[in-house]
Amino acid sequence: MSRGLSDLGAAVEAMVDGYVAASAVDSLADRHVLSTDGTGDLDVVLRATSFDLDVVRCIAEADEVLAGIDLATSLDVRERSAGVAVLTDRLERFT
Repeated sequence: MSRGLSDLGAAVEAMVDGYVAASAVDSLADRHVLSTDGTGDLDVVLRATSFDLDVVRCIAEADEVLAGIDLATSLDVRERSAGVAVLTDRLERFT
């Protein structure tokens, strides 16, 4: 592979991770041709929610709690442990 193509390939490798309105998931998947590839490699993670996205954004920007909740529900043991640690820390600070 030429250097130019290799650089171009590296430029396309990106990760998208975020929340979307539950009502928008199907149209986003159709518009951007998103599908599960079955490999387990995640390039796009969309969490569908019916919760007000402005409130989700506010919570995400204010503290690590939202990230902790996401991690604590992961199937990956390391991610789950990290999430539980964040939530435990926040609860200890709260009390």
